[in-house]
Amino acid sequence: MKRIIAICIMFAAGLSCLSAEMNPRKRYIEMKWGFDVYAGQNAMNLTDIFQKELVLDFPQIYRNIGNGPLSIDVGLNTTAYDFSVVFGGWGAGIRAGISGYGTFSVSNDMVQLLAEGNTLDEEQTTSFSLSSGVFINCDIPFYFKVGKLRFVATPSAFVPMLYIPASNVTVKYTMHSDGSMDLVGSTTANVYSLAAQNFSMQDTTKSVSEMTFDAETIFQSLGVDLSLAVEYPLFKNLDLGGYATVPIIPGRLNKRLSGGTIVSIHADPVLGTALNGSNPFTVTGPDTKPWVVEDAETFYVNRPMRLGAEVAWRPFGGNWFVLHGRVGGVMRNPFGEDFTWNSNYIYPEYKFALQLTGLYVFGLDISTEYTDRVFTHSAGIRLNIRVLELDATVGISSPSFLSSFTPDGVKASISMKMGF
Repeated sequence: MKRIIAICIMFAAGLSCLSAEMNPRKRYIEMKWGFDVYAGQNAMNLTDIFQKELVLDFPQIYRNIGNGPLSIDVGLNTTAYDFSVVFGGWGAGIRAGISGYGTFSVSNDMVQLLAEGNTLDEEQTTSFSLSSGVFINCDIPFYFKVGKLRFVATPSAFVPMLYIPASNVTVKYTMHSDGSMDLVGSTTANVYSLAAQNFSMQDTTKSVSEMTFDAETIFQSLGVDLSLAVEYPLFKNLDLGGYATVPIIPGRLNKRLSGGTIVSIHADPVLGTALNGSNPFTVTGPDTKPWVVEDAETFYVNRPMRLGAEVAWRPFGGNWFVLHGRVGGVMRNPFGEDFTWNSNYIYPEYKFALQLTGLYVFGLDISTEYTDRVFTHSAGIRLNIRVLELDATVGISSPSFLSSFTPDGVKASISMKMGF
């Protein structure tokens, strides 16, 4: 057994010496499964949430979020199947998975109101926002070389299973000095999904249990994008690279679940009306648009467009100590109907990581990153016995940079690779 392990280590060492790739492969033929999930918020530490008695300290929450909104972000990225064959930098593969994200935010004004109280005789506006997207994808990566340049070109087909454009609930209110109050709240929301093809609000349980997706519907909703990664060994211990993902054909949805409401409330001074025995509240509405499934003009959905550069530096030679860096930009649903030039749809991304490997078997990864609008600091371990590799990573995360250094959220990933 010791001889077998020694041979595996020597073989892996030989591959490492022959390759100066930015992310060197450890197997010629490889299958992979895995997932990563994250959830973060910037209002409270997890240690404060998981208490016997939960205390909502709004002044402290307001200090925690700073000048931005209160945000809750969740995400999921799974690799259900990944098979590839690569020899000498040439090869191909196929993989399939599910990815998704969700963002809920409360404007800074609302948190300030709860923390500091209201201002008299001035109209105030606050809002809530929700957006989400879920995609199923099938990718076919091609690996090839041109001189010293190494390329990975990946055409991808995807189906947007769910897409919620940024939807807002807006509340305008005025607290008067005589003790009365006026409030107007409005909301509209559209949910685009393949599930809307046969969804009924009147019998939600039955609709979900009988939900089906025929091949024609899936094909009509299909979108295509193209990813390209390139790397160049500038020096023996320094690799430079770039990456891009661009939409080719947008996904299409033409059914939506939509609804909304508008309500106005006037409240007279409570003490005076109580003494008179009258009702202090005058409510107009709600003027409600019922939640219905309806035909809609084709709504175009793209997966995020990415463009960036990366570097791998081995200051001591070999792959036992590697510094990685990646910096880029992201556009969410570029060219889509709901796309706007603001930080909800355009944002940077980066990742800086240290990879340590011992005996070509044991590995430790330490990283800090900003991906999908979430800051994350994580540590992971790797166990590679040539034919089998197990990777596990856990980290703390938050939509706020300062809050990301405290446990406001978590990120975890697990993957398994097999091959030879």
